[in-house]
Amino acid sequence: MAFLDREQGIMQLIYNKINDMIGGGNQLFSMQFPAQPLNYRMYQYDTNNRNSVLTRPYTVAEQEFRLSDQLFDISPITAGSNGEKLSIVYDTLVNNFIPKIDYLIPFIKDRAGLGTFLLEDSGERDENKKPLSRIELCKKLYKEYLEEKNKWNEEKNKKFDELKAKENGLDEYAKWQSSYAVVRQEELNNLYNDVVVRGLFHEVLTILGYLNASSIAEQLETSKQKMRNSSRVSLDESMTVYPVQFQPNNWFKALSPNLNPEDLTMAKESIRDQFVAKQRELARAKTELQQMQLISANPDEIERLEASIEASKENLNQAESALIKQYGEGVVGIAKIYFNVMNVGGKIGNVVPAKAKKLGATDDSQTYIDALGQAVKGISDTYEKQQTLTSAISNLADLKAKKAQLESRDWQFNKVSMEQRVNELQTEVAYYSDILAGVFKEAAKTTRIDLERKSYVDQTLVYEIGIAPTVTGGSFKLKIGGDQTDPINVTLTSGDIDYAALKSAMETAINAKRTGATITEVSGSSGYWTLTIPNMVDEQSIIAIEDALLPTVNVKEPAILSTPPTEEDAEISGMFQDILLKISDSKQKDEQSLDTQASSTKWGASLWFASASGQSSSASAKTTQRSNFFNQEIEIGFRVAKVSFDRGGWFNPQLFKMSHAFFRLADLRVSPGITVDDVRTKSQTELKVLTEYEELDSNGKSNGKKDKYILPAFPVAMAIAKDITIKVKMTQSNSESTKSVIENSSSASGGFLCFSVSSASSSKSSSEATFHGAHGEYYYIRIPGPQVIGYFLQFVPQDNSVPYTPLITESGSSPVINAFRLFDNAHQLLGADDDRRINRLTSDHALSSNTDLDDIARLVGND
Repeated sequence: MAFLDREQGIMQLIYNKINDMIGGGNQLFSMQFPAQPLNYRMYQYDTNNRNSVLTRPYTVAEQEFRLSDQLFDISPITAGSNGEKLSIVYDTLVNNFIPKIDYLIPFIKDRAGLGTFLLEDSGERDENKKPLSRIELCKKLYKEYLEEKNKWNEEKNKKFDELKAKENGLDEYAKWQSSYAVVRQEELNNLYNDVVVRGLFHEVLTILGYLNASSIAEQLETSKQKMRNSSRVSLDESMTVYPVQFQPNNWFKALSPNLNPEDLTMAKESIRDQFVAKQRELARAKTELQQMQLISANPDEIERLEASIEASKENLNQAESALIKQYGEGVVGIAKIYFNVMNVGGKIGNVVPAKAKKLGATDDSQTYIDALGQAVKGISDTYEKQQTLTSAISNLADLKAKKAQLESRDWQFNKVSMEQRVNELQTEVAYYSDILAGVFKEAAKTTRIDLERKSYVDQTLVYEIGIAPTVTGGSFKLKIGGDQTDPINVTLTSGDIDYAALKSAMETAINAKRTGATITEVSGSSGYWTLTIPNMVDEQSIIAIEDALLPTVNVKEPAILSTPPTEEDAEISGMFQDILLKISDSKQKDEQSLDTQASSTKWGASLWFASASGQSSSASAKTTQRSNFFNQEIEIGFRVAKVSFDRGGWFNPQLFKMSHAFFRLADLRVSPGITVDDVRTKSQTELKVLTEYEELDSNGKSNGKKDKYILPAFPVAMAIAKDITIKVKMTQSNSESTKSVIENSSSASGGFLCFSVSSASSSKSSSEATFHGAHGEYYYIRIPGPQVIGYFLQFVPQDNSVPYTPLITESGSSPVINAFRLFDNAHQLLGADDDRRINRLTSDHALSSNTDLDDIARLVGND
């Protein structure tokens, strides 16, 4: 099987396992490629209070809404959201629905007649001698019955409380119940009989049961009201937010990765790179924040400068006015020009007549030249004041600009964002610091030969190698690529390691496999050397085989799925289910083949998964490297959970099931009524045809254009994966391929299989971190953070709405409006002489030959 087929098969196997475990029904599991990393800290809040889900912070509620409001194209595997928002699409569709009400005409006519019967005079009066309608009489008699029943209950309780403490009190209470209580109960029964006979209790309830029916139009309006009442503007004022509750409501608590240091010892360098990158980013963010905090604008300084500028302007104006008054405006004008041209740093000598004439002087007499000289001197005297004024104006402009910047929402938002970023980075640095310390502590327990790759430049490989001082003898081997050295003995002198002898033994063993290799001591670090191997055409890994070292250490194989560190973590993680997959070497025939496993469910191999696996291989690694990687034995383990979305009453998908009861204003159709079976059995091209419809012109005929259905499906839940581990068996041919495939996938910030992987970038949060490294003959890739690996889409039934037709005919009549007017006619019949005309008819006569009901029947007609 080609590596693309195997990669496709692995992705399909993952899809099938998730779908079988938490999917089902008429919901489509749409797996994202790559998965969407979740920063679980964005969703944290205190859930100790039982009402905390209703009072959770706005920021958390908004983030949850955004997560649940995405829409996706119909596909088992997708690149992510299509950019549309469920709330916006739903609002558009329900406002495009116009309910049909012509079918209500017979019901409206019957309601008018039955309502008239309830409002007619019963023939009885109240205590004020006012007539009572049938429904008022029923209410009055029933109220009297209930009041007496309540009094009887209070009387029984009082009697019981009096007797319960007495000796033989219960026997006395039972005797009282069998005598007096029987009589009181019969009195109540007679009151109830009065309600039934005189008050027509059952007849009134029967009619009310008929009248109290809400129409589809009323349900549509109620849904719109709930949507309006529950909405609020997002914090950035860019969208409308509606309430959504995630189930279980403490879902975010289980997102914390189950990281045990002993399961990450193979990824020390990867974790260290993450830690260093975060430290650098934190230093940059702190510097930027300090620069923002240095910006200040003192209001008192602004006021002082404004007052100083006004005073300086006044002094300059007075000096200039005095010069103009003494020498005239023409002389002063030429003096200004002369000074501006001839001054050097505000200093100027005697006026040169020839130069003054070139600059516009019209008189070369000595008197004029003397006056011009005096005017120039006067302007020179104000030069320093002018410079001071200019500087003050510039300073004032800078201060006002800073003040405007400080008061601007953009600057304040940027400052708050930077402060938040610094806090997040400090949390990230502390997180990686704790992990790194724990990992090195665990590694020190089992690792005696410490190997760290330093560089590979110009075909020269550089490693740092060290030996733990706790070693008491024995030997170890070094595996360079596919070659393994002879045993390197560790000898002791006076109980301590003989480092000189060890260095010599390593040089001999390594040069036997790689000639030209040199070992130099690391300054100030006993037991550590720098190993340099030249003429390495391809980069190769160096691994230490420590089985023969003393004392013997029991090295435990890292677990595929880490155990939750505490009992509380284990309880919270109960919402997750474990998935373990093992894919055998492509050359092995004794185990169930990958293609058989992948197609073992109803989902067969299809172009959906071939398309995704093809994307994952694009230019992220050499074809041969990926081939070596996917042809080896691979184990995959991760935890997956389903988080459901409860949108409450503002979102009412039941309306789409009743689409046949609606008109549509614009030719916007909701759904073609696709099912899961359609997606299973049809290709992408066939499904595209199903999700489109022909556009109609004003005459209801096709114009040849195609439109897409607006809402064929909507998300009802998401699948979250975490604690992802991929374990690949390394051989001589794929040891470097494995590392290259992972690093290329990480640097491209793309997907590996269906999971999102990232490099040691400071811009990535810890929830997106990927740790990888070799342990023994296996290479481990760990992605502990949570990822949204896909969404469950609920299909919307077929849209059976029809184009809108008007209620009012061209002649101006409307059967619907005429039917509603019957209520006015009924009121007129009842209130011809008074607000309620009294009919002195018996109940039997009213039901059989009431002239008012006959009039209503004539108005209504027989249809």
